[in-house]
Amino acid sequence: MHCLTGASLRIESQITFEQYRAALEAMKTPADRRFGTSKWLSVVFIVIFSFSLVILLKLPSTSDDTVTGFIILAVVLFSIHAWCKYRVKSYLRRTYNAQEKQLNGQQMEISEAGISGEWANGDLTYDYKWSAFERCIDLPDAFLFLPNSVSFVRIPKDSLSAEEQQHIRQWGSPGAPSSARPYRT
Repeated sequence: MHCLTGASLRIESQITFEQYRAALEAMKTPADRRFGTSKWLSVVFIVIFSFSLVILLKLPSTSDDTVTGFIILAVVLFSIHAWCKYRVKSYLRRTYNAQEKQLNGQQMEISEAGISGEWANGDLTYDYKWSAFERCIDLPDAFLFLPNSVSFVRIPKDSLSAEEQQHIRQWGSPGAPSSARPYRT
């Protein structure tokens, strides 16, 4: 729901868990995405698995204990990896559930001055000038404006016209007079 009045745009924001997860992934810096913590964990697993395989090949292949030990190690490593992936998604789901009421139903006003709004329950409001954002990310389904490295303001594109999206790009672009921050597409 939105309307463009004068030089401002009013929308009601909604976000699903999948969109929330995509927003958090997009917030990572390029260096984090290239080789983050999960990548290091994968490397450790591969090294342990490879080392175990080398030991298995060096020992006499007739030893049933060696083959059984290798199979147990492989199952344990796979189980730990699967459990870690499940826990990360579980924690992310809990975080989304805790913030869902704040994230969904926000009444936002977007203008040349910046982004302001209030949570659905009306308890809290926010007001950001465009210069307050460290980074802006243009995703396929939304604009993400990051006031810091751990939070974001998400403007969904699904109900915006091409002209309205262009206004937001112009207002949030680094070329705008009130802004001197990176804008990434």
